[in-house]
Amino acid sequence: MIFIDLDEFGMINDSYGHRFGDKLLFEISKVFKEVFDSTAFIARMGGDEFGIILNSGDKEEITFFMQKLLDKFSNPFTIDFIDIYITASSGICIFPDNAKTMEDLYQEADVAMYNAKKRGKNRFSFYHAQFKKDAISYTQMVTNLKQAIKNEELELYFQLQNDSTRGEIVGIEALLRWRHQDKMIPPDIFIPLAEKSGLIIDIGNFVLRNGFKTVKRWHELGILKGRVAINISARQLVHLDFIKTLKAMLKETECEALWIELEITESSILENPKLTISLLQQIKALGFYISMDDFGTGYSSLSYLKNLPIDKLKIDKSFITNIQNEPKNQIIVKTIIFLAKELGIDILAEGVETQEEVDFLVENKIDSIQGYYYAKPMPLNEIETVLQA
Repeated sequence: MIFIDLDEFGMINDSYGHRFGDKLLFEISKVFKEVFDSTAFIARMGGDEFGIILNSGDKEEITFFMQKLLDKFSNPFTIDFIDIYITASSGICIFPDNAKTMEDLYQEADVAMYNAKKRGKNRFSFYHAQFKKDAISYTQMVTNLKQAIKNEELELYFQLQNDSTRGEIVGIEALLRWRHQDKMIPPDIFIPLAEKSGLIIDIGNFVLRNGFKTVKRWHELGILKGRVAINISARQLVHLDFIKTLKAMLKETECEALWIELEITESSILENPKLTISLLQQIKALGFYISMDDFGTGYSSLSYLKNLPIDKLKIDKSFITNIQNEPKNQIIVKTIIFLAKELGIDILAEGVETQEEVDFLVENKIDSIQGYYYAKPMPLNEIETVLQA
């Protein structure tokens, strides 16, 4: 069984209307009939999904048909004198090797199709048992993550930011950690999961609320040193209620915006630069300080940089590690520092671990440094001990 799903078909319906989309589906069904021989059973499963039953378990023969199909989709479909390019992702399940009932056959073909989507779309994938294990693991992890807020498994850790020449604390970054069943789940695993599942909005609100409350308390205790940086995800930033949420949380926690640095990633600008700039201007107007994280790792045009209302650039760790032995990275870092200085933007280096890295950065007039050289991320009680010292 071959399960086929058209990529981004909804955009065509939205752009040209459902009547146009129906005509396209009709033309696509003709292509299926051209590619597969007369013994194939072809059905539209619903929407933009198709199922094809082949009387063959030969992977080479099936691959031949699928490659032929991809070649057909490389040409435009002409609908009402308009050329439309569209691609398809396909999953293939073989009876009885992969499944022994019709229901399982359909389910495993669907799982294989999602694997094709995950690998970049416009391709086909044969079913493998690992796909199902991964899907079950993903579902379980999402369930655990949903419960993490309620079960108080999420907590904020804090990492110091230090002045490059005097070494004094000039800021702190709040970093989210997930302790699940006495084990720390790395952020590079659960943050993408939260983004993909949509949980990032709830989790992001948890970080903001707890970050604001902590900063307010530090201010009352007289131990707040510089601003506290809180990361904002791309999905969180463009969420309809984000500005309203910020205002409500400031009021609820009695935290001042000027004590907080909101940190965005360079990649979050890419999808809709105009919208992002507008949102950042509104955030700036509330009194927040804005920084751009992971600078240099994305593909945004430098022309956006002059229009972005940002106060700080953070040079990504990948450029800093072992910089004394990386001539090309040295040139990149020197250029970023020069660019920031000329634009009147503060500049911080992330992931600094060695004296050699510090010496290079100080020599090139970096403003501040964050990394293991000064301190690892610490839980709340430890960072408060440091701030009170």
